[in-house]
Amino acid sequence: MAGNFKITVLMENTAGNDKLIAEKALSFHIETNRTQGLFDTGETSAVVSNAVALGVDLSKIEWIALSHGHLDHTGGLAGVLEASGGSKVYAHPDVFVTKESADADGKMENDGVPLDQQAFKALGARLELSSKQVEITENIILTGEIPRKTDYEAPEEKYYLRNDEGVKLDPFLDDQSLILKTPKGLVILLGCAHAGVVNIVKHIIAITNESKIHAVVGGMHLMRSSEERIAKTVAALQELGVEKVGPIHCTGERAFAAFRAVYGDNCFAAPSGTVLEF
Repeated sequence: MAGNFKITVLMENTAGNDKLIAEKALSFHIETNRTQGLFDTGETSAVVSNAVALGVDLSKIEWIALSHGHLDHTGGLAGVLEASGGSKVYAHPDVFVTKESADADGKMENDGVPLDQQAFKALGARLELSSKQVEITENIILTGEIPRKTDYEAPEEKYYLRNDEGVKLDPFLDDQSLILKTPKGLVILLGCAHAGVVNIVKHIIAITNESKIHAVVGGMHLMRSSEERIAKTVAALQELGVEKVGPIHCTGERAFAAFRAVYGDNCFAAPSGTVLEF
């Protein structure tokens, strides 16, 4: 039986009012009558300030799920753990691999999780690391690794991993999305969709055996994509029956406009402070 959900956007690139902070980051608070949790934690402890301003009591959260290991989705984790008194943290093992990104001049900068596993454990994180699909609670599923099948959704050549063997292009095996089973159909929350939003939606349809996708909300990482890829993405989500889209965070203005042209009012922004109910 699907459950009712209240989703509060704790952090996004824009803010809904002057009492809230905006970061180029993302964090969702998810609440049902049985559980509360977070999907991503923003870039800094400002996510905690926004939670307070929005009346979200972080001491009541039972779990945190991380979409991937970039700083703008994990940087606020320490602050959230301190505010919550500790919590289960679900993530892919590669979340803790050293991640770097290249700036406009090709200079590499650290872009990963700010603390190591032991430091997070000391703050009360009970780490649940898996590359597989995980049922966090009834009607809430973390996807696990996403198979790459769509030819136009290759990883962007800007993000890298560093290990003992050197530096290589980040394949983003850690990129995961959150599935919410609601009375209106599936709602999919994205981090940055580095795995490709079309790949993600197709995989979710396959693993859930449900084809009714009510909404896809989150970053789609199309801000530097070609017009062709954007057009193909919009068309593919329509063909897959996605009813509503919230293309925010790293999606980019061009892609948002392309979605809006096709989806009309069923395409929406979701700045910090937005509340969605399904």
